Amino acid sequence: MTFIGTTCLVSEASKPRPNPHVVEFLANNSIVLPLAVVTEIERGILRVSINDPQRSCRLRDWLSSQKKTWPLLQGRDHEAAKVLAEMLECRPLRNTWLPQPKARYPKLAHHVFVAASAIAYDLPVATVATESLLAIDGFFPLPGIYCAKSSSWTSATPERWISDQPTGYAIPSAA
Repeated sequence: MTFIGTTCLVSEASKPRPNPHVVEFLANNSIVLPLAVVTEIERGILRVSINDPQRSCRLRDWLSSQKKTWPLLQGRDHEAAKVLAEMLECRPLRNTWLPQPKARYPKLAHHVFVAASAIAYDLPVATVATESLLAIDGFFPLPGIYCAKSSSWTSATPERWISDQPTGYAIPSAA
């Protein structure tokens, strides 16, 4: 089955002792990544390089090795941008796209980008942290939210995900 992956989902695979449920999930499903997730991972690697250049090199090698396994989403960027703009104008969701505005290194609020992509591409999201996505789902219903850590759907489980019906999105080949 094909899912849109979040940063916390795919970065779990780079850990010395990854969660076994997440490892099994990644091995048995297809994951595609929105640009915001890859950007956040790249930013994390850059931040690690300041204090631990060797670990940064290992993470960069790991990320390079995953490019064919986890391709970037392509083809519906305009639709995703339109949904994202609507999410950014939804004031109750402000904390999901503007977390920690005074932090020294504020996090990229990638969950709204992931959610907009999920809607535009009509694909469920796979993650290990569901809180922000569930908040977004309350205003912008997502195709599905699957928590790989607990091996469970945390939003309504559309019947088509269980039966593995196609969404019309073809996974791009990695170049």
